[in-house]
Amino acid sequence: MKGQKQLNNKIEEILKEFETADRLKPDPYFKTRLQARIDEKEKQQLGISFRIKSFAPGLALGLIIVINAITGISFFLGPDQYGTTREVQLETFGEVYGLNQSPETFLSIE
Repeated sequence: MKGQKQLNNKIEEILKEFETADRLKPDPYFKTRLQARIDEKEKQQLGISFRIKSFAPGLALGLIIVINAITGISFFLGPDQYGTTREVQLETFGEVYGLNQSPETFLSIE
């Protein structure tokens, strides 16, 4: 019991010291410096995101062009899934339907 009273008295003394202590004055330029740091960070982030956003459409268009070029080249120059070329397919098509069997004249518009 006596220990509890001493503890309570000590706590009250400490609280009174906090109430009577001189308050620290805040730095008048703290808000200005903090706002400047925040603005600087926002400008850096805006610059990075702007650069990424400005290159994204060009990169997407370039990727689409490359994919289309690869697809076109493989379609017209390479063999199909059965290993036959387009010329052989055109000849077979012409034979089946009784058309001219030359791929050059088959594709030309007359």
